[in-house]
Amino acid sequence: MVLPSDNWCEQRYFMVEFDNQGTKQKVPNYKQAFQEDGELGQVISKIGSLMIDRSFPLKDAEQELKNIEARSAEDNMTSSVATGSGLSESPLDKLKNKAKADILLQIWWKVTKTDNGKVVSFVLEAFDAYTSKRVASSTGNSTPNNNDIVPVMLQQAIVSNIDPFVLQLQAHFDDMQQNGREIRLTVRKWNKSNWKNLD
Repeated sequence: MVLPSDNWCEQRYFMVEFDNQGTKQKVPNYKQAFQEDGELGQVISKIGSLMIDRSFPLKDAEQELKNIEARSAEDNMTSSVATGSGLSESPLDKLKNKAKADILLQIWWKVTKTDNGKVVSFVLEAFDAYTSKRVASSTGNSTPNNNDIVPVMLQQAIVSNIDPFVLQLQAHFDDMQQNGREIRLTVRKWNKSNWKNLD
């Protein structure tokens, strides 16, 4: 699944603040980003096409967000019998848990105007959704003297850097095949529980 990076969302004010058990945290508002940014859907579609060509089909983040909203009514009805409190879960945790994507791809890009036209710089990173470990990374720039639209420029820049990225991804999958899947155990609690921290 491809998502815009936190930095990209912060720069474009696609962030939402929520109360994480008394601590204010900001997380990307992906729904708003997909609805309001004209380039994001095209960029993710271009990356998805490149990954499919290399036998890595991806889940569509925008469609997963819509599915999560459709199923959120069920979670909203889940509450503790003893206290009546709901489940404590961040918006990003909801996306990770419901989408069930093994790897999250994050894309960041920036357009720089030069005397010879636009240049697009990008960072594409892959993270294991369960452990948050980086498993692949790629950076690069589009060619100068380019006045194409941003998604096309970004695709051109990524194409010249994607093969090492795909090799890193494949090495991660090969390692999982040989050594097994690293997992993270998550303990959930009611938001009115007496337990303050579970480390």
